[in-house]
Amino acid sequence: MGNSNSSRTYQECYDRMKLATVRRSQEKHAQQFDLFLSYKNVNSSSKTSVNTQCSKDPLANEFGLEFKEIYLLPKSFQSQSRRPTQAQARPECPFLIDFDTFLKVTRGSPNFDSLVNNSSLKKGDYLLHEDEEEEMMLTLIHSNFKQEIFYFDIVEELIRTETILNSLNKSEDRHLAVLVNPISGKQRGRGYYKDILAPTLNITGIKYDHYETDSETYIEEWVNQFSDKPFPYTDIILIGGDGLFSQLINSVLNNPACKHLIKTPIGLLPAGSQNAVCCDLKGKDVFQACRNIVRRPTVQTDIMKVQFANSDTPIYATVILWGLLGDVVKNAEKLRKLFKSARYAVSAAKIFLTSWKMKTYKCNVQFKSDFEINSDFNARKHLDEEDGKNDVGLNISSSIQTESTEATEGSEIGENPWNDHPDSDFSFLGMVTHECRSSLNKKERFMPTSRFNDGSISLATLTKCGKVKLLKFLSKFSNAKHLEFDKFNGMEVSEVQISPDTKSWFNIDGEIYENDQANVKLLPSFLTMIGGIHDS
Repeated sequence: MGNSNSSRTYQECYDRMKLATVRRSQEKHAQQFDLFLSYKNVNSSSKTSVNTQCSKDPLANEFGLEFKEIYLLPKSFQSQSRRPTQAQARPECPFLIDFDTFLKVTRGSPNFDSLVNNSSLKKGDYLLHEDEEEEMMLTLIHSNFKQEIFYFDIVEELIRTETILNSLNKSEDRHLAVLVNPISGKQRGRGYYKDILAPTLNITGIKYDHYETDSETYIEEWVNQFSDKPFPYTDIILIGGDGLFSQLINSVLNNPACKHLIKTPIGLLPAGSQNAVCCDLKGKDVFQACRNIVRRPTVQTDIMKVQFANSDTPIYATVILWGLLGDVVKNAEKLRKLFKSARYAVSAAKIFLTSWKMKTYKCNVQFKSDFEINSDFNARKHLDEEDGKNDVGLNISSSIQTESTEATEGSEIGENPWNDHPDSDFSFLGMVTHECRSSLNKKERFMPTSRFNDGSISLATLTKCGKVKLLKFLSKFSNAKHLEFDKFNGMEVSEVQISPDTKSWFNIDGEIYENDQANVKLLPSFLTMIGGIHDS
């Protein structure tokens, strides 16, 4: 059943409600269990109000509850107290269902043969119960399609359990546009759609239409068909990599007749090479991302607007790299067919091994910031433990001065003066709006302190260094310890002006552009994304 984790303990106080008395077997004399739901009341910090409200009518507050987990205790078990203290563990129990995998509860047993067509999943992965009575049983379905069946004796308890658990998923009046890039990354997009997402949407009753990209201009053409027309979908779901996401937002924002689409929540399934955007929205695992799409938690995320000096068309992005990292991605595109997701490592190794001396990239950098900037521009500040933060972080000494709950493209982030960056010789320069976690290495994060919703651009620079220093930096980078490197600096800004000495390559969300000047501006809380933000 779900997870067997009897040693797990709570690090915070919680409440629990009894949903029902159930059996795990159809036999009337089988062992009985009490089915409990643990939760917190997110609308109140008062312990008294939590107990009072929920004891009167749990269903009345179902949308004000943050559910934690479901577990069963033998009917003979006598609980010590309704609310254990922080030091107490949840009663030992081998039957635990974690909400990280729970997907839906349904009456009876679903017919998976009709839901999963041409699936690579084996029928042995399911627990099929085709001959059992449906009226007094519930089937809990997990995001990996495993099932758990409970039998009830009291119909009111069955209805209460079904109602509360199904309130987790937002399926009513939703109509999804699912766009699949079949050649992205390791070419798993089509399989993820057929074997995982489509069956999940069928199970949960969410309507959807399926589209598959067949050219580089497909996304732009798909978006343009909705010019000055009502958009028929409630969500846009992308199965691909970061490039597919970039194509969508640029196709929408660069067509004035389609900008109404940008209000639509966007969900992602990780099927690309790096999947940085999806990983930073708590969707690194395809089943977890699929569960996010069903439950539809949303977060307002920042993006950047890039304007090149010789172009009238802006580019909207979450990651901009210049210098060595721009050259690495440029050369990696030539290696895509041969090395696929390993092409970036191969490209970097090639540059490193074939160069007698590492190239220095000269550039004048100016920036505006709504944060207090240290005089030496050193952003690696070790915070005291009493501040409740870890010792790896940016130098953030003040809060954001302007907050936007409903940003538009014309939003201004303060009228602060331009500041000159003290360095002009770099190995690379990067600007990001999120951590940039890697789906290949769980420890690798380009800017561990950056978050999609923190209202800032994280400007990172590595001043010029030789091969030995660069190797030391890369060794720290693989486990997110590079913030401690003496030549690496970071700061939080709202606008950046980049002026290289000569035309050079910019890597913008994986696409390569050659130019000699760029203005990068923050658009705060601009997109509505399906997913969550990592705490650390």
